Amino acid sequence: MDYSMQAQQSLVLPAHVVNRTLPQWLLPNLSADELRSCSRPDAICILPVGTKNGHQIDIQAIYPSRWDVHLIEVKCCGDTRPEQQLARATEQHIGLKHALAQQCHKVSLHTILIGVMGTIYKCHTEVPLSKLGLDRCRVRKLTLDLNTHSNQ
Repeated sequence: MDYSMQAQQSLVLPAHVVNRTLPQWLLPNLSADELRSCSRPDAICILPVGTKNGHQIDIQAIYPSRWDVHLIEVKCCGDTRPEQQLARATEQHIGLKHALAQQCHKVSLHTILIGVMGTIYKCHTEVPLSKLGLDRCRVRKLTLDLNTHSNQ
């Protein structure tokens, strides 16, 4: 069993979260059964085309062909072998990426890796966070927090 599976098994959802099923509005062409069988990344960020961050908007009011979708997957890996978890994240979300690509402007998968001993990888931790629009100071703070959390 890998670390992400162990983390999911011990996951306790907040009271306001009903389940981990993707919302119907995200992929309206899929049935409820297909949505339940779809992978769900750790986070999904949907921005209107051409924006980075900032103003809060109702994304459902914007046609999906104007969405830039960012799938965010956080994985733990052996400190010296990150490649296996990178491949696993890509394989895990290939169906979701394909389904979203049929209706969205752009779909990106950002895999953020953390070594089991708290290793922070420049290219697998810091770079994906930067690509999500975090400035250098926020990337540094978040990586330090991730490192501290993984060592507890």
